[in-house]
Amino acid sequence: IKGMDRLNKLLKIFLKPYPVFFIIGFLVYSNSLNNDFVFDDGHVIENNVFIRSLEYVPYYIKGYISSVVLKASLFRPALMLTFNFNYLISYNSIAGFRIFNILLHIFNVLIFYKLLELLFHSAPKRLKFFSALIFLVHPINVEAVSYLSSRSDLLVTTFLLLTFYGSVLWDKTGHAKYIFYSWLSCILAFLTKETAVTIPVLFALYFWHRYGSSGLKAKIKFYLPYAFITLLYLSLRSMVVQAAATAVPFKDYWLNVLTQAKVSFFYLRLFIF
Repeated sequence: IKGMDRLNKLLKIFLKPYPVFFIIGFLVYSNSLNNDFVFDDGHVIENNVFIRSLEYVPYYIKGYISSVVLKASLFRPALMLTFNFNYLISYNSIAGFRIFNILLHIFNVLIFYKLLELLFHSAPKRLKFFSALIFLVHPINVEAVSYLSSRSDLLVTTFLLLTFYGSVLWDKTGHAKYIFYSWLSCILAFLTKETAVTIPVLFALYFWHRYGSSGLKAKIKFYLPYAFITLLYLSLRSMVVQAAATAVPFKDYWLNVLTQAKVSFFYLRLFIF
């Protein structure tokens, strides 16, 4: 009887969402642990001196991401710090970098699940669980998890989710600490990847859905800190890009726009089919 009670307790623990996400996440992506470095991994990780010591952190602020391709072009210091941390604990172990990516993806799924619980608390728990499970195993995430240089997508997703989660908690509880967490996450999102500029859109959709157009106008003051963070980021990034432009020719702007539009439709097709 005692043995059955212990078994039932273990089953209850492992049938809860968090252990399930952790186990399935590793099962799905474990076959990538011994894959080689590919494409940009060579100059971003494998041969990059800039991630091998904390003394190179100032280079991240200046827009440098590689000692191999020596040019200042991307302002992503938070991302580079994770590669630096990864190297300090696992050196150039491919498995070490891949485990970090897998754990980061699983963490994103946990935040996403918590966000679903917060936004749709009356919805069936199974529906929220399977929604998060789809996010965990959907093929559209394979590149972000398995391609090490795409950690920027995973990490900016982490901070975007935390920014939104903190703001929703503040909106529902009124506790100031949550909005401070949200501001900090917003700053880190911008220091990770440029796609953080979608933050105002997320907030606009949320407040419009929750309060309607009149409520959206009433929340203008709420946007001010995020607007300040956005403007500060754009100013810093502009200085980095302008400094780089004096030494490195950049691709045509509209060519980049058209390329990204094509990529967006490609990923939309992957998401659906």
